[in-house]
Amino acid sequence: AMTVSPRLRARVMAGLSRQNWSAFLVLNHTSAYQDAAVSATHLTTGELKNVTRRVRAFTTWDLQCLYAFNRQLELRAGIRNLFNQPAPLSFAQTSSQVFGANTVYSNLWGRSLDLGMTFRF
Repeated sequence: AMTVSPRLRARVMAGLSRQNWSAFLVLNHTSAYQDAAVSATHLTTGELKNVTRRVRAFTTWDLQCLYAFNRQLELRAGIRNLFNQPAPLSFAQTSSQVFGANTVYSNLWGRSLDLGMTFRF
């Protein structure tokens, strides 16, 4: 299996904190990259060829909020992939269970909600 690497992966975060709450907006960007070669059969001729393609660049946004009730209790809520961007098609297999997406550089779940609580005692 061939390893692929995008030229640029960036994660930029901006946040705002006030007394007992905080909010963060996170930009996740992966540049376009050359995908791993895949063997494909031409349906008309039956000829087997190695095909390479370019995986498009993609960007997702995450939003996270935190509220501290006191020093012992904090609640967190976040939305990953806020605008529900689909993972780009990629043939670089990173798992035997997943084909068609590179799970190292993208997320198959789409928009997801994260909830958390911290309790200190």
